[in-house]
Amino acid sequence: MRKSIRYRLTIAFIGLAIGPLALVGVFPAWQGFASLRQEAVRLQQEVARRISVEVSSFVNSLANDLRVAVDIYDLRVLTPREQGDLLGALQAHQKAFAELTLLDSDGRERIRLSRLKTITTDDLCDRSKRGEFLIPQKEGRTYYSPVWLDAATGEPFMTIAVPLKDLQKGQVDGVLMADVLVKRIWDLVAGLTTGPGDDMYIVDTQGRVIAHRNPSVVLRDTYFELPEKDGFHSGLNGTSVVMAMDRIRLGDQVFVIVAEREADQALGLAIRTAWIIISVLIVVLVIASGVGILTVRRIVHPIQALAKVARAIQAGELSKEAHVESDDEIGELATAFNSMTRQLRQSLETLQAEVAERKRVEEALQKAHDELEIRVEERTAELQAINRELEAFSYSVSHDLRTPLRGIDGFSQILLEDYMDALDEKAKHYLKRVRAGVQNMGRLIDDLLNLSRIGRQPIEKKTINLEIIAGDAYESLDDEWKDRKVNLTLHQCPSVLTDPLLMQIVFVNLLSNALKFTRCHETAEIEVGSETKDEQTVFHVKDNGAGFDMKYADKVFTPFQRLHRAEEYEGAGVGLAIVQRIIHRQGGRIWAESEVDVGTTFWFTMTG
Repeated sequence: MRKSIRYRLTIAFIGLAIGPLALVGVFPAWQGFASLRQEAVRLQQEVARRISVEVSSFVNSLANDLRVAVDIYDLRVLTPREQGDLLGALQAHQKAFAELTLLDSDGRERIRLSRLKTITTDDLCDRSKRGEFLIPQKEGRTYYSPVWLDAATGEPFMTIAVPLKDLQKGQVDGVLMADVLVKRIWDLVAGLTTGPGDDMYIVDTQGRVIAHRNPSVVLRDTYFELPEKDGFHSGLNGTSVVMAMDRIRLGDQVFVIVAEREADQALGLAIRTAWIIISVLIVVLVIASGVGILTVRRIVHPIQALAKVARAIQAGELSKEAHVESDDEIGELATAFNSMTRQLRQSLETLQAEVAERKRVEEALQKAHDELEIRVEERTAELQAINRELEAFSYSVSHDLRTPLRGIDGFSQILLEDYMDALDEKAKHYLKRVRAGVQNMGRLIDDLLNLSRIGRQPIEKKTINLEIIAGDAYESLDDEWKDRKVNLTLHQCPSVLTDPLLMQIVFVNLLSNALKFTRCHETAEIEVGSETKDEQTVFHVKDNGAGFDMKYADKVFTPFQRLHRAEEYEGAGVGLAIVQRIIHRQGGRIWAESEVDVGTTFWFTMTG
């Protein structure tokens, strides 16, 4: 190419014809014009790619925020209040989240937080048939919705949903979803540094403009038919522009990043350069062919050097810069070219730094995940060791303590029966206290063993009616109520999936507790029923007994803790601990509400 241009220019100035001079004037101008057209397209392609990286990073950071809440904080196992607090903190941290919604495994909304309106329990709905639940639930992957417009405000939103995976069961236990304000992407696009005549926007697969630095373009529901390839086309406003496009994929959704620049701005330098070259050639034609040879060197050599640098940059050597030999238009072109190269180099370095930072964050998250797994394994090993120690202790209690206790009780009985005449009343009193203490200790051992067995007994769940189980448990306690006036009310309860034998133990302990603490009333009122609170069925056992002060409520379910004197009410304080352990093993929770001399209500939930 260098020889061809030099040859033509030499022939043009040696000859006396105007044609070669015109060729020398037009051809370099056209070549430079075409080269700058290509360069303008390439620059817009770099801009489009830069915007694509920014937008992808922003949207992925939103999805990562959701995954952090799900995986690092283990949102699935938190209580509803803790879940609400965590989602509130996440929404406060990430302003792009207009709404955060937690769906259970059936697609029903459990929690929804919105910064646009107040959400009540009546607003919670069923999303089990919608894509934001079905795709994470069935495929276990993050879901990105098409951009949709709010019916009230007309603002565009996008929904991101991530699954809550139960790693032990290998299944999805719910979905955390967020309605994202696309306006945050507008702000991101609007904040990018651009030159005069530049425009940037995002288009979905239907051709609808979903993000633009001018919000009215989006709110007008503007559609734009994209060309098949990058180049010079009619832009969004109908003017001639140099246009480049870059596509990003988010889940099943594809969005097109469009970077425009007005053709006059993009090719202004090329047009001015072409006119300058033509003017110079006319002057050279008038002055002399000798001056023309010098002009050939002044024009061709810098262009060749600039083209060489352009090829080096195209090959990836962004450190190359064109040598500025003069301060004329060619020098300005070289200076502008060098400035463009430095900007590209800076953009690449910034991108590399962002990639390195993202990699560092990912490694930190992976390290935290690995450390969490190690802690879980260590805690599991500790619990297994504790369980083995408890089993050994239970064995020791059942075999090593019962025999001496039976001996003490038996010998005390022999003394009372065979040597009664030889003993005074004080000695008899002491022997009776010894026997009562031994029998009480035997009952404590039985309660301790029962409490230990409850934690190891396998659970066999069946669908049952709890009011039937409660009725059978009450009948088994006839020794405690047959000589008393007791009004037992059994309300119909929903069927639940649970272990019948364990629930029999629950109701025996709760009803026995109610019968015991209502002995001070002429008529005992006991009620078994259920009600719905916060879309969850809650069962209860209620009595009108002695009650207790709620400031001691934290001791009710603690083994061997008593809130009343043994002289008033017998028992070792283990029954309610057994009840709590059974309820917790089946994924439920239990609590008590009480008032002195008014009565007590025990509430509990079941996951089935």
